[in-house]
Amino acid sequence: MSKNIENKSKNKADDKRSLAEYCDRFAELNVSTNKQRGTAQYKPILLLSVIDLTAQDFISDNKIAVSENLINTFNRYWKILNSEYEGGLHYPFLHLQSEGFWHIEFKPEFNGLQPKTTNKLKHAVEYASLDNELFELIQDPVSRQTLVDTLIDVWFSYSKKQIEDVISINNEFQSSKDELDINHFDDSPQRKRFYLKKSILRNAFFARQ
Repeated sequence: MSKNIENKSKNKADDKRSLAEYCDRFAELNVSTNKQRGTAQYKPILLLSVIDLTAQDFISDNKIAVSENLINTFNRYWKILNSEYEGGLHYPFLHLQSEGFWHIEFKPEFNGLQPKTTNKLKHAVEYASLDNELFELIQDPVSRQTLVDTLIDVWFSYSKKQIEDVISINNEFQSSKDELDINHFDDSPQRKRFYLKKSILRNAFFARQ
């Protein structure tokens, strides 16, 4: 009996270490920087897009295709979160492999060259997959929230107006009709109430206010 309890405790500890490890990896993504334009946030935006679509069950297994949902979600995030660089899912989709937790299954006809458009990316890639352990963490609401919080804390810092823009990005993709009553502080002491549909990104932003 005590051995079973010990094993369960060990498993929980392993899970926590795994989550912490992926949070560290998310915080230390290798991204391009430019003095004039700042940080190119392709990789964190791709991860946010994948996590959001997984939370909504648009991605239901660990085979992440270059789908219209993923393309549109990435583009909408990009438009709000990083306008200084040219956008496009084809930029980070292959480069995210260098982080060690993102893996790509290429089509037989792939020529080994970086696709220069999203359409060419579609023709080059069957699907991407995450480490199985990371994909399981993303499916768990608590772990998922922690991973999203990490991405936002490290890579995004925005004004109230920009945050309000962000929460409207995925309305047309939102499958849940539930609403959340969230208390939110602005610059004044007075609380404002927001009624928002469920979204992992919205929760992450407003949990920090």
